[in-house]
Amino acid sequence: MSTNVISLKSVLCGEPQAAFDLVGERLLRQGASCRENGSCAYSDGFGQHCAVGLILDQTELDVVKARELNGVSVGTLAANLGYIESNWTDLPLLPDVNLSTLQLLRDVQNVHDNREETESAQWRSEVFAEMSAVANDNQLSTTKLEEVYNELRG
Repeated sequence: MSTNVISLKSVLCGEPQAAFDLVGERLLRQGASCRENGSCAYSDGFGQHCAVGLILDQTELDVVKARELNGVSVGTLAANLGYIESNWTDLPLLPDVNLSTLQLLRDVQNVHDNREETESAQWRSEVFAEMSAVANDNQLSTTKLEEVYNELRG
């Protein structure tokens, strides 16, 4: 990710490892799922975000709110933002979109979306285990994830 501004666009144009490290750290630090009306939400409007919501900039969050996109997949969101043609074709509309990073974000979104609300330490433990499996499936390092998890465990 060559830019200092974190956004879905900048993350999609970066490498999967950088996306995994960023989302993994932010998700573990948040320590909870983000739900609105019982469904996963990119943002609840009160500071909580889903895994992908943690990397959306304000412009992207405004589009989520205006188009009522809470609960849609990251592919559908990327298509609504004009980063890919559609959730089904994954044809990049931006020259630097990394489709491996998009797939990784889909995997990470599933980790978050499939979480039930539990006590924070248990939630973090479950997310850590599932994120580690995602890293393994995508041949990514878990070094940063492990550092953050161990720091938060005390």
